[in-house]
Amino acid sequence: MSPNLEKGLFRKVDWAGLMPARIPPAIVEADSRALRYSGALPGILYNIRAAPWVPKIQTAADLLQPNLKGQFYTTPFLGGFDVLLASDVWGVAKTTDYVKKLSQQIAGLAGCEATDRIASGEIPALAIDCSGSGPNRLEYRGKDVLGNRVISDMAQIRYGYLAIPVHAPHPDAGILFTLYVLSAEGQAKMGWDLMGTDLIDLPDTHMHQQLEAEGIKPIPVTIAWWQAHPGIDKANAELAKLVAQQ
Repeated sequence: MSPNLEKGLFRKVDWAGLMPARIPPAIVEADSRALRYSGALPGILYNIRAAPWVPKIQTAADLLQPNLKGQFYTTPFLGGFDVLLASDVWGVAKTTDYVKKLSQQIAGLAGCEATDRIASGEIPALAIDCSGSGPNRLEYRGKDVLGNRVISDMAQIRYGYLAIPVHAPHPDAGILFTLYVLSAEGQAKMGWDLMGTDLIDLPDTHMHQQLEAEGIKPIPVTIAWWQAHPGIDKANAELAKLVAQQ
């Protein structure tokens, strides 16, 4: 979102004023130009039968255990590791040292679209995935196939946003659609059923309940947080070369 915000691509909308009973001001960002609609908890996406060891993982260091060598994959772009690079989280030195060690542990690389491969058991586990939503999607929900394990010292909320372009030909239609997505029905159908994730900030959502059950304090990766940590995307791209070489 940040590069497009800087280019003035999106228009201001009084989101909280349009639906005050549903939209708290806290989820309206970037001077009313962006609205949160989903908040995911990335973790280790795993096949319950093929990777029964995953629920025992507590911290990132646990993935470096010798007996887990070759038991999991990671993403080629190191999804979720960008947050660790921030100076007030792990920092570049610690994250780089960890990724060097992790690159010796992985069995291979797979993108976050590999959910079906994990469900089939071809890939036992992906550490970490992009959203943690796989087990919640309709095709896997309640079937005891997939699980998601949030790692305590890598816990983060990755937000999804909706925004109305300044030159949208039908901005009111876009606004109505966005308000629907934030409604209880929209969160259930467009969020939970379609994507496997809804807005963690709303107390009646599944992700909110999951966060409470996890008992963790994830880093909320908001637009303001991202803008306050410039350069970590480029640093993460460099770091990803370490796993690509394996």
